[in-house]
Amino acid sequence: MRIIFKVSALVIILFAFVSTRSYAQFQLNVAGVRSIPIQRGMTLSDGTWGTGVTVRYFTSPRVAVGVNARYFTQRSEFGAGTFRSNSRSLMTTGQVEYFFSTRRLRPYVGLEAGLYASNNTTEFYDYGSTSPRETFSGTSRNVGLSPKAGLQWSITQSIGVNAELGYHYIFDGNDNHTATVSLGAFVKFGKR
Repeated sequence: MRIIFKVSALVIILFAFVSTRSYAQFQLNVAGVRSIPIQRGMTLSDGTWGTGVTVRYFTSPRVAVGVNARYFTQRSEFGAGTFRSNSRSLMTTGQVEYFFSTRRLRPYVGLEAGLYASNNTTEFYDYGSTSPRETFSGTSRNVGLSPKAGLQWSITQSIGVNAELGYHYIFDGNDNHTATVSLGAFVKFGKR
């Protein structure tokens, strides 16, 4: 798994040094995110809503490196309150992206690599009881890769909206894959 981080770091450093001129533009993006599990027997309704923040640094008008954080939480209750489940997930990744255009409408592709952490607590209650009879909890931390594609549209020179689709492959020994769909807004800082 360390090889993934080494390769990702090397790619980010390479893109930072390949830039032919000083561009130095930052972008802050905040988005609503839908995480959809890609596993046999799952449907779109099995997904989870969350939020995400992305910080990009443009080394040139077409190349950006950055970091992402996405947080998801889901609470479920079944059987008139006899079974409760609470799960939380945090995706923290580094990224490199290539933008195909420098105009107002900018399609892009990218690659993310990072840490995928989750925590789940399940409680079983006797009917009518307020304290759980049994509680099970577990955490997991795994690394993963995510190719992605997106589209940005600049409303003004420094404000815009974006949409993004990512496929997250998590290295956990299972067939644990997730798709994310993000819709959000961004603000640019720095040179123009």
